[in-house]
Amino acid sequence: MVYFLILHYMVDKVTEKCVDSILKLKEEKKIVIVDNCSPNNSYELLKEYYKNKDDVIIIKNSENIGFAHGNNFGYEYIKNRFNDIDFITVMNNDMEIKQEDFIEKIYSEYNKEKFFVLGPDIFSIEKGIHQNPETSNHVINNIEKINKDIERVRNTPKIKIIIKGVLRRIPGAIKAITYIKRKKRSKDKRYLIKLYNCTLHGSCLIFSKDFIKNREYAFYPNTRFYCESQILDYQCEQNNWLRVYSPELHVIHYEDLATNATYKSYAKKLTFQNECLIQSLEEFKKLIMENNTIK
Repeated sequence: MVYFLILHYMVDKVTEKCVDSILKLKEEKKIVIVDNCSPNNSYELLKEYYKNKDDVIIIKNSENIGFAHGNNFGYEYIKNRFNDIDFITVMNNDMEIKQEDFIEKIYSEYNKEKFFVLGPDIFSIEKGIHQNPETSNHVINNIEKINKDIERVRNTPKIKIIIKGVLRRIPGAIKAITYIKRKKRSKDKRYLIKLYNCTLHGSCLIFSKDFIKNREYAFYPNTRFYCESQILDYQCEQNNWLRVYSPELHVIHYEDLATNATYKSYAKKLTFQNECLIQSLEEFKKLIMENNTIK
């Protein structure tokens, strides 16, 4: 059985679009929606919307302390209550699967590779790029890189944040910036080929029964937001657990819809993201230092 774990926050219509796309997939599946303590009535709306769907389970977290904790809450719920788990697919709620044989391809990839973690081709609608696998400049996997990233984020000038916020209100400005970024990323064609032991994008990850049997949580629990996939990659590398990127599976990503609903001000949103990123990087550094001490 494939279990889909969807972390929900506030935007019920976005979650419904995601879950409804999964319900259309061939093969047997179950969907667990975790409401990450939304401050609105979206949990009740989802309960009502799916009240006649036996294959959709909706649970509510008692507090919201971030992405990792919310997903781990759902992961533990599935792991501890069901004995027919082959895979747990952890997905952001701002995604859609339009590939009807998605589940069949998960089994096919596992039969060939015996992976611990599998990542699909993720296409970002907003950015117009393929987000998997992570590009080398986004991968943070050693203390030197972590320190550089902490310094970069800490020293982000406030004026830069303000300018970015202003630009987002100018018609056409964001499209122009997105176009430039897309042109740079379009040269990276790695999404077309299968890759092994690369850092996978954290918005959609498929954990096999081998991973689930050996690990009590999906994501390192000491972070709130950001660096989850880099830390996961680091820990899998330490355990010699195979990670696979497969271009045979496809997911559409709309991106940041829950965060945008929370923060109407772009400057506040970016400040929040930077604070969370620094906290996650500091935790990642601690983890590496602890492992080096043990060795």
